Amino acid sequence: VARDAGVVYLGGSLADYTHNLVIVPATQAGYGYASFEIADEAALEAAIETLDARAAASAKIVDLPWKRSLFLRDPDGLMSEWTVRRAAPRDLAARGDIDLLYAA
Repeated sequence: VARDAGVVYLGGSLADYTHNLVIVPATQAGYGYASFEIADEAALEAAIETLDARAAASAKIVDLPWKRSLFLRDPDGLMSEWTVRRAAPRDLAARGDIDLLYAA
């Protein structure tokens, strides 16, 4: 459904999602993470505060005009993204120093 900075966004049959699979170029093939959409930024902030209060380490927090995300690593080393979509259009060229994998 879209391409940007070498990243390919693939869609599915569910109309509520802008894309269902994202392929990011890398030097080695691998699994990046599963992404889960949160209802709103207040819910995401509450989750971040709860993790902080419990001294649970987040892998990364990404704050971009088109999304705000919390990345976590589970005990098996697998990553998950907990994200809120924002109204700004996705522009990977404007991601600054955020790795393409986390910005996509």
